[in-house]
Amino acid sequence: MKEVLKRHYLPAFFLVLPLVVIPSSISLFNNYNPNEVAPFVIMLFFVTIFFTFIIGLISYKYGDRLKNKNSKILLKKKVFQEFIFKNKFSNNQTFIEGNYKGYHIIIFPVKDHPQQWVEIQIVFNPKQKNSFIPGYVFERLNQINRKEYTWNSNMLTIKKYKRLHFPNYEKIKTAIDSAVQLLIESNIEAITIKKWNELIEETQKHYHQVSSLNI
Repeated sequence: MKEVLKRHYLPAFFLVLPLVVIPSSISLFNNYNPNEVAPFVIMLFFVTIFFTFIIGLISYKYGDRLKNKNSKILLKKKVFQEFIFKNKFSNNQTFIEGNYKGYHIIIFPVKDHPQQWVEIQIVFNPKQKNSFIPGYVFERLNQINRKEYTWNSNMLTIKKYKRLHFPNYEKIKTAIDSAVQLLIESNIEAITIKKWNELIEETQKHYHQVSSLNI
């Protein structure tokens, strides 16, 4: 429930609030009457809640469908088509994916007006020589000053921004090249997506146990 409120109703609230409050406040000040302030505030509260509920409900019921439809449209843009034609990536309707220098790469288009960016996921083997990658390796990697990097126990996520439009093919490719080189230098190996999926449960269990021991 908390996640639903955060994902659907909270954004709806922040969308509705200025649209309701600003015009209403201007109208109130232009026709100021002290006796009308309290009823006005109460009315404003209920109108805001009502429209927040309606927009949040629409987002909850149809948001993912609309998002997926939008992703299909975004993937037709030149930058994603270049990865398909130049690097043999496949189009999976909401993202593109393929192998690059041995690593499995997934690229998502993200649009949140007015910004657009790409989210790059590079999956890797969570094990080194049959043992899970030690926590200190990720601690060292987290110390590298790359704000767009988010490290997980089996994946590196990169958010590449370009404000009003997507970064071009060369900039995304350069970001991937840099990340792959860092993985190689850190002795973090590539893995097939099938094997990676098979290891997810074991990986989560291992790092959960390690985390519990460190509490």
